[in-house]
Amino acid sequence: MAAITAPTMYHSWCAVIRYRHIIMNTGNTHFVETNDTIVMRWYPLSRSITDSKYLVDAVVGGWIVNSRRLTGVEVCPVNVSLTHSEIEDSERFRSVYGDNVKIKQQYNSIEFKREDWNLPIRYADKKLHHLLCGQAEKDASIFKSKLSLAEVVEHHIKQQLPLGGASIQSIASLTHLSPRTLQRQLSKEGTGFKELLDNVRHELALDYLQDKSLSSLDIALRLGYNQASSFCSAFKVWTGVTPSEYL
Repeated sequence: MAAITAPTMYHSWCAVIRYRHIIMNTGNTHFVETNDTIVMRWYPLSRSITDSKYLVDAVVGGWIVNSRRLTGVEVCPVNVSLTHSEIEDSERFRSVYGDNVKIKQQYNSIEFKREDWNLPIRYADKKLHHLLCGQAEKDASIFKSKLSLAEVVEHHIKQQLPLGGASIQSIASLTHLSPRTLQRQLSKEGTGFKELLDNVRHELALDYLQDKSLSSLDIALRLGYNQASSFCSAFKVWTGVTPSEYL
């Protein structure tokens, strides 16, 4: 309801992302802004999720379908990137994603025109939206107290990376577990420490690259690397391009 009463499509999706724990937390969603477009990129809690065509389409396709429902406008993405390797040759697929779809990508994302992000929501109500967001904050605080171990670990990694202490030993200590127990419990959730560390580094790297004042070495150090070359090599594994080529 907080999303339905938001003023614009942008504010609506910000509400969904902020209060995702109340609905179903499938991972992190990040906005990348350019002069003419805004890109939504999805980083699931486990990379194994990205192999599931059903789940990827449910999340990414849902962004488009619900954007249309919220605004009453046939919003069409400029570009779509999908991690799975199958494009359906169907009218339904094309009606949702459009014609500019790339598969077998490093991450799932949708690029919208900036003007679409400013579209008003059909049932916008400023006063009601404020009240609902206030209640959602309270509900979210309750849900966050019951986060999965993977989400707790991601939180600690984000806090410790700039301090150079995001090792499995240090994070295990913060969760009051031994490194071995931490790995075992993460495995039960379908992920692992290295995977979560890479996910967080990847997500933060994309944020840092938007800040033109940061050098590759600055970003590397913030991500817990000792050298810029280590960061550049990792970034190419994540995205298929170097940081300079990405920009």
